[in-house]
Amino acid sequence: MRASSSPDSYLLPPGLAKPLPRALAQPVWRVENLPDSMPTVASNFTVYEVRANDLRFVIEYSSDDGGMKIRDTPKPFRVVGRTDLVDLLRSVAIQDTGIGLAMAGIVGQCVLPHVNTTEATLLYLRWPRRPGWGKVTWLTWPPPLPSDATSPSAWINRLGDESVVDTLATWVPSVRCDPRDTYDLSVLNFLGASKNPDALGLLRRVLDDHQDCQSTLVDWVVHGGLPIREEVWDLFIEFLPRLSSRPTLARDFRHVNDLWYDIARERRWPAQAARRAELELQGAHFVHNVVTDSHADSLLCSAGETGRVSPLGAMDSYAGDGLGPFLRVCRAFGRAKDAKSLEQLLRRFSALLRDPNLAQQWDFFRERDLGQREDLIGSFEANRDSAIIAMKARP
Repeated sequence: MRASSSPDSYLLPPGLAKPLPRALAQPVWRVENLPDSMPTVASNFTVYEVRANDLRFVIEYSSDDGGMKIRDTPKPFRVVGRTDLVDLLRSVAIQDTGIGLAMAGIVGQCVLPHVNTTEATLLYLRWPRRPGWGKVTWLTWPPPLPSDATSPSAWINRLGDESVVDTLATWVPSVRCDPRDTYDLSVLNFLGASKNPDALGLLRRVLDDHQDCQSTLVDWVVHGGLPIREEVWDLFIEFLPRLSSRPTLARDFRHVNDLWYDIARERRWPAQAARRAELELQGAHFVHNVVTDSHADSLLCSAGETGRVSPLGAMDSYAGDGLGPFLRVCRAFGRAKDAKSLEQLLRRFSALLRDPNLAQQWDFFRERDLGQREDLIGSFEANRDSAIIAMKARP
């Protein structure tokens, strides 16, 4: 693959750029305070009128915390092929700071995904990676759509363009196992949605290079909001058996459990029946490996806030990332042959959750963040019964 050019070097060849609207001889970028317009969010917000060539946005923004609400969008609002907006926003990203840069980021979110050019997609993907790109917290999401928007958004179909994949390849070495590095991990979602054959090889390389956190990286793609190519599911299906068995299962149960929980929700599942059947079979193997494990109790409890088998650990596990999500996985994939083992496991958890000492340990902060103990017990019993019924009905 070619080495990627600098972030601001992507321009259409002369003669191919769509011209500015006739009334505009020069690019227009203007951000003005509207002092006579009262904010609707809070008193510390300021109302701005933003002009991007012929487009007019009215935006409420707080420079204190970056909170933002779009109050008005252009009418009509059409952006397909508007390369003039791409060039304008690229220029603003280089030259502006502060409020102007924040406003450019907001307008960019509304415009760039829908222009349907490689250049717009590259600028859209690169924007959050720019130093000082602007502090913005969207109070309403997703951004308003132009009237000519498509589904999926045009930029997703551009992820297979050669120069886009070249750029993604330069980001692959930045991937780390820390799920807080959202900008670095987002390249996995882009590769998973790309139709370019090279993208699959890049994704495999990332997984091979990060064996200690493969379950986290696969879950990042499954949990994300972008489409997942059928060939990417083949790659994941190749990795799943090892992730769902010891020693990975014991070392990384929480993340493997999260992965199967996200798979169980059947978002963006492969369309091919054989792939779906293979996922269901591997999900059943995961359930079997957990419920028949001699350390099943501690596996599930370790996914909560307490790392030992105790009433508090059991409740943390159910209210958090352990037992609660696992019951959803059992309901989706578990088979009749493992129903008895699950019943025995859950009988032990029932006793832990009803331990009288838990009433004192379930303090104000846990109740505030996770809910009342009695409600959680009722929820557990309902989920327990439905999981067992579903497993007994599935041969």
